[in-house]
Amino acid sequence: MRRLLNKYFATLLVLLFSYTSTATAGAVDSTSVPNSSVTEAASFSGTGGDNVAVGTIMLWATNTPPSGWIIMQGQSTNSYPQLKSVIGSTVPDMRGYFVRGYGGNSGALKAAQTDAMRNITGTVTYLAETFSVRGNTTGVFTKSNCCQAANTPSKADASNTGRLTFDASLQVPTAAEFRPINRALNYIIKYQ
Repeated sequence: MRRLLNKYFATLLVLLFSYTSTATAGAVDSTSVPNSSVTEAASFSGTGGDNVAVGTIMLWATNTPPSGWIIMQGQSTNSYPQLKSVIGSTVPDMRGYFVRGYGGNSGALKAAQTDAMRNITGTVTYLAETFSVRGNTTGVFTKSNCCQAANTPSKADASNTGRLTFDASLQVPTAAEFRPINRALNYIIKYQ
């Protein structure tokens, strides 16, 4: 099953990225794809054929890359001279990273960008010195049941009269890390 999936994805990538149609712009059908391209794509097994350029990056569904490819783990390119001439001295370490298209709000080309979180807001309104139950909360704030006017001291607020709680999980899914929905695969790069 893995071999079939790898062959399917490799075939799809070859068809998408190796073929440039000279027919009507954007139109690709069985009559506009040369038989040689179809044959190459159908027979491509990820074993390092000449039809894939050194430095090509691909997702791979196993921990063993095909011949001519390596998993992108931040290793030196000294053992891979063809790859070194394309990307420089170090393979990017893609373990735990998502790829983002270059430009717009992305970081520099090939550079890692730190994580960030969308802003989470909330308000607390209608608070008086008595902090009565009329106080309202929205968003990430909640108000405990203890917030009653009777619990407020008659003098300056010198004792606890209630509690506000900030809880981001009231508004967004939370975890011990920031992440989009995802599936784990290996990034591999062609080195010969």
